[in-house]
Amino acid sequence: MSSAQRSGTGPSTALVATNAAVWANVDLPMFKCLSDVLRADPFTVAGSAHYGITNGRQSSYWFPDTNIMEDLGLTWRADTRALGPIMGINGGARMADIIDGTSNTMALCETPFRKNHALYGPFWNAWNYTSGVVFGQQINARNAPNCGGGGATGCPFAWGSGSKHVGGMQITMADGAVKFISENLDFAIFRNLTSIADGTVLGEF
Repeated sequence: MSSAQRSGTGPSTALVATNAAVWANVDLPMFKCLSDVLRADPFTVAGSAHYGITNGRQSSYWFPDTNIMEDLGLTWRADTRALGPIMGINGGARMADIIDGTSNTMALCETPFRKNHALYGPFWNAWNYTSGVVFGQQINARNAPNCGGGGATGCPFAWGSGSKHVGGMQITMADGAVKFISENLDFAIFRNLTSIADGTVLGEF
């Protein structure tokens, strides 16, 4: 359960403690890619700053965006960007909102467990500031100088997309289709896939 907060009005201590106890012994392997190596699970960071979390469970899959979700407002409906994604804070798109069509819109994508700092998520059962995947750089871009807590080189920065699969990553479209996309795919296509209403019909890619 996450105690992380940005507003100073996060969940109560009692609520965090109760939910943390529930998640202490619960794991759902479906959220974890078997090709990747876990950093730490469950994961705990004391306090209630951006990264406070107790018994967080890492996830290989998360919602893509073109900007950091947590910097855009408290609800998905409050995000008025023309290139908004399918999911956001405290809400998400209805089918009618997906103007580009469900076969042209990405709902989930992969993200590696290890980032350039040991505190970075995402976690499927809790929020912290680096939840989400942002297409600010090419997928599988491993240009961070080190891997947080791992001592190795070649990790993505926070919010990075990618996988341990050679040459690309898996994505899930809004119609339920799962596709493997190349890390060499034109960067603009990744951003078009993220948007629900940019007017771009991509067809096969």
